[in-house]
Amino acid sequence: MELSHSQLAFPYVVHELVPTRDQCPAEEFKDFSLLRDEVPPREAQGRILHLDPGENSYLLEDNEQLVVKAFRLFHRVPSFGFVVEEKPRPGKLNVEKLKDLGVQPGPAYGKLKNGISLVLEDGRTISPSDVLEEPVPGRKICILGDCSGPVGDEATELCREADLLIHEATLDDTQE
Repeated sequence: MELSHSQLAFPYVVHELVPTRDQCPAEEFKDFSLLRDEVPPREAQGRILHLDPGENSYLLEDNEQLVVKAFRLFHRVPSFGFVVEEKPRPGKLNVEKLKDLGVQPGPAYGKLKNGISLVLEDGRTISPSDVLEEPVPGRKICILGDCSGPVGDEATELCREADLLIHEATLDDTQE
């Protein structure tokens, strides 16, 4: 940000993905880890993320709504791709079925939608699976920057069945 003289009107935190040596030609790889001690502290320090050897990816975020991962790409300099995947959401409530069971609209609908069973005054139990339609699958977006290709099979696996793939590439006319 300093080199580009960019001025943002909002706060930000930088999370660093530590590349591996196989992400670029050996003569281009630079280990910047020694420079970390020279960076002045900021208000909000980001995380330094290393490759998870079991998953061969970087877990950036995992919360109740989505999962964001990064994966390695090969290029002139180390590059990364990203996958943003929503988690499945509960299906719609079958309102007609609820009315037939004698459940009136209100807080009870919210409890069922949130996965909490109801016990009616007459002792009957209504479980969410009785009145919820199939879960709504989450959407998946994969973003790949300019690269010569992925490192390993993780990009293919992580991006399988993506709803949207964004892949930036710069080629000269001979590669048209």
